[in-house]
Amino acid sequence: MLTGKMPEGCACRNLEFRNTDCEDCAHEMAMPQDVEKKRDYTGMAIGLILLPVLIVFIYFNKGELGRAVCTDLGAVLIAMHLRWELKRHPWFWGTIAFLLALHIPLLLIVRWPEGWISGAVALPFAAVDCLIVLGSLRLVENLFSRNPRREQRPQDGGPGEAKH
Repeated sequence: MLTGKMPEGCACRNLEFRNTDCEDCAHEMAMPQDVEKKRDYTGMAIGLILLPVLIVFIYFNKGELGRAVCTDLGAVLIAMHLRWELKRHPWFWGTIAFLLALHIPLLLIVRWPEGWISGAVALPFAAVDCLIVLGSLRLVENLFSRNPRREQRPQDGGPGEAKH
């Protein structure tokens, strides 16, 4: 049962209701009682991808480089997961391959410290790396997409703008 007024074209019209707020149309509505949340195993999948990579580097006595590779690869995989809706576009995979290729010289040139590195020290580097990948994907999406996300500016000027 509804406790508020529901708009006519609301997508949540046919649900069984209890008191909550609808995010789409901002009316008070209820969520179905029997809806199960889909579990996201992305973190486990990323860990299972990175574990063999780290083991190979440790086997060849390059554990420091292995941790750096796993940090960078993990950041790229998280960015890929966040933009996974673009997986059907060839430019998505081309951009990922290009960015991973750019990581190789960085990982080989920089001298990584020996010994234990805290996650608190590695996290800012991984976050910046993830943001760079996400920004690159957004840029390439805007270049190649038919409907870019950015807003189109009016050609004749909006209200408050002086026309010359």
